[in-house]
This record gives sequence, structure tokens and C-alpha cells, in this order.
Amino acid sequence: MLSQRHSIIPSLARQELRDLIHFGGGFTLARIFNYGATQGDYFVVGRILGPASLGVYTRAYQLMMLPGRYFGQVLSTVLFPAMAKIQNDRQRLTKTYLTGVAILSLTCAPIGVLMVVMAPEIVEVLLGPKWSEAVIPFQLLAVGVMARVSYKLDDALARALGVMYKRSLRDAAYAAAVVLGSLIGLNWGLPGVALGVLCAVILNYLLAIKMSLNLLKCSWIEFVRAQAPGVFLAVVVLFVAMPIRYLLHTNGWPSWFILVITTLTSGVSIVGLIFLRPHLLGVYGTDVFDRIMSLLPQQLVGTSVLQWLQARMKHI
Repeated sequence: MLSQRHSIIPSLARQELRDLIHFGGGFTLARIFNYGATQGDYFVVGRILGPASLGVYTRAYQLMMLPGRYFGQVLSTVLFPAMAKIQNDRQRLTKTYLTGVAILSLTCAPIGVLMVVMAPEIVEVLLGPKWSEAVIPFQLLAVGVMARVSYKLDDALARALGVMYKRSLRDAAYAAAVVLGSLIGLNWGLPGVALGVLCAVILNYLLAIKMSLNLLKCSWIEFVRAQAPGVFLAVVVLFVAMPIRYLLHTNGWPSWFILVITTLTSGVSIVGLIFLRPHLLGVYGTDVFDRIMSLLPQQLVGTSVLQWLQARMKHI
């Protein structure tokens, strides 16, 4: 027969449907618990300390979240499809994950330290002098910037491997820790709440790392090796920014000038250090740096500079 009538009996791919429901259910639970984690401290502060304290805490929290919005979300969006494509190749998947860890550490660890050191100037310049009460909560929250941003990478890995229920359990623990930490911290006001939330963020960070390393069968030593260069650059920023801010502040310079000069000096110090000692970026960071430099037009960087950098990279 050349043709036949299409069957009107419904046909469902049962295994695929079960897989979709399983993944969707885990994803939904994770989103619910994650929403509870991001709003739990707001709820506690608003209900117990009142709207005025909530306004101060909200401003401090939003300032702290700026790196997460720009770095963590972008990297998670880029790496999730890449991880999903190579989910069955654990060696490549591990390398991709550790490369993401290195990138986040190299960017967010120095930024987090700079935010802690420059908190008074950041608050005064961006919010105004009337918001000085937000400085200490902002500093405490900023300590956990790298930890808060990094867990987005672990979430991307969980989605790529389809282990959403493991992620949802971790998010449930995170939400509970945020609420409990906020309630305990209320005894010391907004700084206490910020400290309680910081402890919850660090707990979630460690649980997320443990989950990812178990999935990849990767050791903590490899993880630390990928993250260490960023921590080292953060220490460099600390020792550069603190004395510069102190000198400018004691000489009566305005906050905006202190913020600009200290940030620029810290940035120039890191860039100069990387150009002189590229190996400080570590294996994964150097690979990314080499790729970025190769994509830049020679007119912008200079042929001699590119050749010099490539020669230094070969010795790493």
C-alpha cells in the first residue's frame, strides 16, 4: 500500500515522559527552595526589625549581589549548554567545571576583597551618606561574594547531569540555614543577620562543591588547585587597597576619589602581575588567558607583546 490512515490512538513515549517529569519536578523544587533562601532573610528582617531596617539591609544585599548578576549568571548560562553536550565525557566535563571555578575565583575573589575594604566609600558614593548603617552588613555579606557566585556553576552542572533532586535537597538545607542564621543573628541587629546569612552561604558553598566533586569523581586537591590563583590575587588586592585607602582617607580626599584611585591601583597591580608572571593564573586560568589574548586584534595589543606573552606561556 502506498498510503494508510494515521492511527487516532494516542501514543506516548513513556520513558521520555517519565524523564521529563522527573527532571521538571526536581527543577521546580530547587527553584522553590532557592526562592526561600533568597527571601528568607528579607522576611525575618521585615517581620521582626521593621521596614526601616529592611530598607537598609536590602540596599546592602543588592550592592553585594552586583558581581553575581554579571559574572555568575553569565558564566552559568554559557557553561550549562557546554556541560550538557559533554555530560558523558567526564574528563572533558571535569576540565570545563574546573575552568569555570578558576574563572570565577580569578574575578570574584579580588572583587569581593575590594568590596570589603572599600565598603564605606561604595555605600557613600552609590547610596549616599545617609545609608552609613548599611556599611557593616554590606562588608559581612561581601565576604561571601565568591561563595555566593560559585554555587551557580554547581547548579549548572547539576542541571547538565539531570541530578535535580540532589540540588533541591541542598537548596532546602540552604533555605533553612538562611532563616535560622537570620533568626539567631537578630540578637545583634543587622550585622548579626548578615553574619548569619554569610554562614548559610558558606555552608551552601561547601555542600555544592561536595556534590559537584562527587558527581565528577574529582578530588578536593584539584578543586583547590583551580581556585588558589584567584585567592592569591585577592590577597594581593588586600595588601594594595588597604594602605592606599588609609592614606587617601587620612589626608581628607573625598570618597569618590578614594574609590576610583584605590580600584584603579588594585586593577593595575593585578594586570601588571599577570603580565609579568602569567603562571600565577594556574593551569586553567593560563589556558583561558591564552585564548583571550589570541582573540584580541594584534593592532590593539601589539605583535611584539603577543609574541612575548606566547613565549612566556610556553614555559609554564
